[in-house]
Amino acid sequence: MRNPRFPYANLGVTIYNGNQFQGEGETGDQSGGVLHYRQAGSGSWATAAMAFDSASANNKYWSGTIPAGTFAKESAVEYVLEVNYSDRDTTFLGRSGDGAASEAFATLAAAQARPFDFTFGGDPGTEPGYLWHGGNTVKLSSDTLQVWVKIGYKNGDDVWADHAEVRYKVGTASPAAKTQGVKSRPGGRGIKAADPSLTQVAAMSFSHEEMDPSENGHAMWWVATITEPGLAAAPNAALIYQIAAWKSAAAGGNGVERLAEYRVDSVVDTFEYRMAAEGANALRVNGVNADYTTTKFFIDEGKGETAHLRVEYVPPAGATKVQVFSNVGRRDFWDADLDGNGVADAIRPPSGDLVTTTSEGYFHAYDMAWDAGAGAYVWETDVAQCGAYRLTARHQMPGEPAWRYYSETGSWIRDHAVVVSPRKVLDQNMYELNALTVKATAATKEGRSTFASLIETSEPNRGTFNEFGIEYLNKLQANCLWFQPVHPASKFGVDDEEIPGSPYAERNYFQVNRWFGQGFNTDSALEEFQQFVAACDAGRSSHMSTTEVGTINIMLDGVFNHTSWDAVFGERGEQMGIVPVGEGAETAIGSLRPGWYANVEDYGAPATFYHGPAGGQHDIATAPDRNDFGKWNDTAELYFGNYACLVRHNPEDAGKHLDEGDWYDYDSMTAHTEELWDYLGGYPEYWLEKTGHSLSNQPGVRDANGTLLDDYGIDGLRCDFAQGLPPQFWEYIINRTRSRNWNFMFMAESLDGGVVSYRSNRHFDILNENFVFQVTGAGTPGEIRNALEERHRAYSGGAVLFNLTSHDETLPFTDPWVTASRFAMLSSVKGIPMLFYGQEQGAIPCTTDKSGYQAGDGTPGQPSEGFAWFELNMGKWTPHFKINNQLLIWDSPPSEDWSRAMAQWHGQVGWARLGSPALRSGNQYFLGRKHEGTYDNNRIFAVAKVEEPGAVAAGKDAVLAFSLFVNMGDHSAANETYDLQACWGFLGLTNSAEVYYNVRNLASSQPGASLWATPKSGAELWDEGIWVSFDSDQGGRNIYDDGAIVQYLKITLADAVPTETQTTTVPVPYAWLDAYYPGEHSAEEYEGLASQLAANGVLTVWQAFVAGLDPTDAGALFEVTDIGDSGGVLITVPTAPGRVYAIEFLDGDLTQTPQVWRPFVKNGVWTNMYGATSHGFLDDGTANTSGTPVTSQRSYRIWVSLPE
Repeated sequence: MRNPRFPYANLGVTIYNGNQFQGEGETGDQSGGVLHYRQAGSGSWATAAMAFDSASANNKYWSGTIPAGTFAKESAVEYVLEVNYSDRDTTFLGRSGDGAASEAFATLAAAQARPFDFTFGGDPGTEPGYLWHGGNTVKLSSDTLQVWVKIGYKNGDDVWADHAEVRYKVGTASPAAKTQGVKSRPGGRGIKAADPSLTQVAAMSFSHEEMDPSENGHAMWWVATITEPGLAAAPNAALIYQIAAWKSAAAGGNGVERLAEYRVDSVVDTFEYRMAAEGANALRVNGVNADYTTTKFFIDEGKGETAHLRVEYVPPAGATKVQVFSNVGRRDFWDADLDGNGVADAIRPPSGDLVTTTSEGYFHAYDMAWDAGAGAYVWETDVAQCGAYRLTARHQMPGEPAWRYYSETGSWIRDHAVVVSPRKVLDQNMYELNALTVKATAATKEGRSTFASLIETSEPNRGTFNEFGIEYLNKLQANCLWFQPVHPASKFGVDDEEIPGSPYAERNYFQVNRWFGQGFNTDSALEEFQQFVAACDAGRSSHMSTTEVGTINIMLDGVFNHTSWDAVFGERGEQMGIVPVGEGAETAIGSLRPGWYANVEDYGAPATFYHGPAGGQHDIATAPDRNDFGKWNDTAELYFGNYACLVRHNPEDAGKHLDEGDWYDYDSMTAHTEELWDYLGGYPEYWLEKTGHSLSNQPGVRDANGTLLDDYGIDGLRCDFAQGLPPQFWEYIINRTRSRNWNFMFMAESLDGGVVSYRSNRHFDILNENFVFQVTGAGTPGEIRNALEERHRAYSGGAVLFNLTSHDETLPFTDPWVTASRFAMLSSVKGIPMLFYGQEQGAIPCTTDKSGYQAGDGTPGQPSEGFAWFELNMGKWTPHFKINNQLLIWDSPPSEDWSRAMAQWHGQVGWARLGSPALRSGNQYFLGRKHEGTYDNNRIFAVAKVEEPGAVAAGKDAVLAFSLFVNMGDHSAANETYDLQACWGFLGLTNSAEVYYNVRNLASSQPGASLWATPKSGAELWDEGIWVSFDSDQGGRNIYDDGAIVQYLKITLADAVPTETQTTTVPVPYAWLDAYYPGEHSAEEYEGLASQLAANGVLTVWQAFVAGLDPTDAGALFEVTDIGDSGGVLITVPTAPGRVYAIEFLDGDLTQTPQVWRPFVKNGVWTNMYGATSHGFLDDGTANTSGTPVTSQRSYRIWVSLPE
């Protein structure tokens, strides 16, 4: 080993070696030695004497030092060790042939031909501290890969690399690369050699940071997505690539490019990713290569929904019997014991030879039938039960009784995963909280909140957003609560009388922490918890007569990877007969079952003794198995056996957590390991029963209040550090639990992303992964869209948690409306949007300067920051959950002006999502701009969502969801016109002038109100698209006003658009009214305009229309303009085009009763066909007109009307 392991310029470097000098096995008593070293490639070697350093048990350690200043920065150094013994010949140590370990040589020259090497870095901060890829590449599709690399370092805004890229070519997999996935190609020593044949380049982008034990800062994860059709062209196609990173001169760097794996004790510089294992295409599930791929479904067993599987298999020619081998749909057989060994088959599978088409076990065989059209053996089924399943195929050859499996143990092909999740997973609006803090009245033991206080809302605060309670959750539209762990925490090194301690160092899985009960004992805490769950099942508190949100699901934080050092068996240990009844709460697990824990020397072996929690009293390993982000010193690692992704030794096995071998070594599964699986497998059942579930599936059955019986009790687990446990364990616990409650949800903490999260997706319903970092770091809506689409492909449509912070993270922005705008975007797509308590009222991150603080230190918070206390956790100020804390927002909201309005805004967004099947579905199409032809205008997130394709025409839900991308310091308004033609059929719209549509903003205070005063025709939407405008907080508006930053526009069919008034005596065209009364008008407003008095004060507007007058002109009247004598009486009136005029006369006094008006016999009706502006009626008194007046007085009147 070296110290420092990765030196920088001019530092001295000490090299160590060790030998076993006594005890069993081969020994050698080292008496001295020489360190030989040189600059790589130079001819001469320098030397330094090795001196005795230390002894430990049977080992002695010696060291030699390369003096400081010997080499310049960025120099590559080679070295070997000459080891002298008092009891054997001198040996020489160099690197093994594969570069992965050391090797002893008989001569110095032989060792110097294969030296160890390292490279001095440049000045710290001017170049990448290290690059580690580790094979972290994910196959998104047959021609697309996602490549990840971890780069050191990042300390706040100071980064040691600002550019990274993948250099690659598409080629043929090397003969040794038979498995799908990454194989490393050893390269040169020292500074890795760039391969000039890798001419194609994919830029990488920063994804997120990860805790690193280095004092230089945290690690950065960068990612690139590469699509190359050639990758799908041949079965043995491979991407051959290098990863380079550097810090540019413009950013203060030296511009030196480093290649992965730089400064991680590896000689690898080139990688290849084979797209499909040799022979893997022989089995396909729903059209996809079955090797280590996943099929995801969401079904509602209560509605009888099923998921269809079609399996096609092409075995070697001559196969005589072909079968599917799987546990699909057989969760209820988890406890079958086909081989009679006393262990459930879901824990230790039986020999496949015992599994037949008639056996009644956890695994089952199904005969496949030859399908000539498909050219394969085919088996189809409809899966009706939620669960986490595996599937492979097998066949027999003539004369061979043994089965041959598609995914043979030890082969390079792995099982296919089938994950059938409850559909309600997609219906969750999640809210994370700590029950002790959320309603605390002070940051003290006495001021803590308990489960009893979380139910009711005090009378003055009912109907408001001023107090937490079940009514508040209804108003917020949060229907899933994720609680930080609720079980007793460690007493070891903690004054548990004064502070609750870390909930992630659990002491007893089968009690509720006494801190959660007002009586400060576990019995009262359990009773309060049961009452709280019952109230959430009903979705209402005692003063509420109805529930708006329905059942509020309870998700506990399941911490199965580790326990506290003083963990006890609890009641479950009594039920299993491990400890006598009444002793489970005090008997330490390690005292009777040290083998339930991992060994401090090897995480792949069980511990052997435990005499107490203190160091030196046991040989139990500290959690976790990995060491790339440090250890959790208050926890002990449980031993689940030996499996592919287990990191058994540090640092030798660093990177094993990325292993995709998917194997479990059942030979390493001891009886105590089987017992541990059973012990933890009973955890969900225990708490289901304690909180009111019958432990019997009753799909679709409701109680008298309409609550589903399968929603009784707790509803799910968020599984802490789920990525660290074997997939086979998770499949077991998921299926065992679903045999009791099919509706139970499982969420995996899998923050690495990449291949680690891909693995978790193969059994879990929801991934709590690193999406939070990508969405909060996104500079445009397009970056969020890309991250969403990449996850959709990588996880086969699986659900991702959309949290913007959590108990381990800080809030991302000091402007809470930036955070809120991201929440609106994520609430419009498939996944699980989440609020962290206080976020919904505008809490901002703690801004205390970290200088002088150490990890675990606390600092008081301000009202604007939402909490009374924060802890320095992984370099970030996070709300403290290990001491007494208080959420401040109830009495001291972050903003007196808008905190409550922000909570209501979140409630409107939540209401829209829960009420819209389209918003919750995975059927989505990201909209493009109408005129620019690109998606992103950098200010608006735009996506079309449908309940099913063709939604509107089928009477289903369709929503056009738009959110303003609010930025720090930028609340400006934005607008855009979006094209609908590309998703026309997807939406189910009709391109017709006779079909009309309107929209309603579901995320508003009036979600039932249509927004367009005049509905738009399908033809109009086809031609013009849809225009959307956001005012934000500009022009005197509030940012939380309806439509200011979020518009979820539900498309509705509308009646044919009227073009004229309906209630006036004569219909008046809207167009005519618009000419005199400009602006948008509703139908109701048009009717009012037409019925009101015209400006002349004599006629109504509709009468002015008939007369052809300007209704806004006070002097416009329909009147006789002239009476003349021209061979009779000539009466002249003004005329308008398209009107009919008629004259009548009356002889005698107008006061006579009745009045008898008579028409002219001839020429008394005239239609203005040609636009004349006046017309004269001549009354000559002849019989042909009106006849001779019978009195001395004749009166006339003129009518105007519209042609019939």
